Amino acid sequence: MDSDRRLARITAAEYLNDIAGADTVRIREMRDECRAEERRLSYVRRMVQGHLDLAAAELARRDGTQSEELVARVSRTMTGAASGAVSLRAVALYEPPDAGDELDDVGTARLPDLEDGALAAHAERLRRRERTLSDRRAVLLGHLDRLQAALVERYRDGRAGIDEVALTSDGP
Repeated sequence: MDSDRRLARITAAEYLNDIAGADTVRIREMRDECRAEERRLSYVRRMVQGHLDLAAAELARRDGTQSEELVARVSRTMTGAASGAVSLRAVALYEPPDAGDELDDVGTARLPDLEDGALAAHAERLRRRERTLSDRRAVLLGHLDRLQAALVERYRDGRAGIDEVALTSDGP
C-alpha cells in the first residue's frame, strides 16, 4: 500500500472506532503503524522546512536583510539545533518518501536563478506543504495518545501484562 493511502487510512476518524473491541495485539499493531507513519511524516516535514529555510534565506539575501551565512542556517535547521528537535541522523528511514512527498518542483539549486515572484510562490507552496504535514502529524499524535492510553488501561485492569503492552509488533 502506498504511503498516501496508508496515511489516509490511519488518520481517518474511523481508524480508532473499534479500539475498545480490539485485542491487545491489534492495538499494538495500530500503535506501531501510527509511530512509523509519524516518523516518516516528521522526516519529510523537516526536509520541507529545510527547503523553506533555503528559499527564505534567498529572499532575505535579495532584499539585503540576510544576517547569517546560509550554510550555517540550513545546517542548524537540518540537524534540529535551531528548535531543539531530534537530529535527522537519529531518525530511522523505513522507506523512501513516495512521489507525493516530493519537496518541490523548482529545485533548490536553482533558487538564485528564479525571479522574485517565482521564488515567493515557491516559498508559499513549501509553507502550505509544511502546514499540511504538521496537521496530519497532529492527528497521528492524537491517535498514538489514544492507543497508548488503551494499552495502559488494559495493563492497569489486568487484561494485559506489561510485556504485552510494552512490546512492539516486531518484538521487544
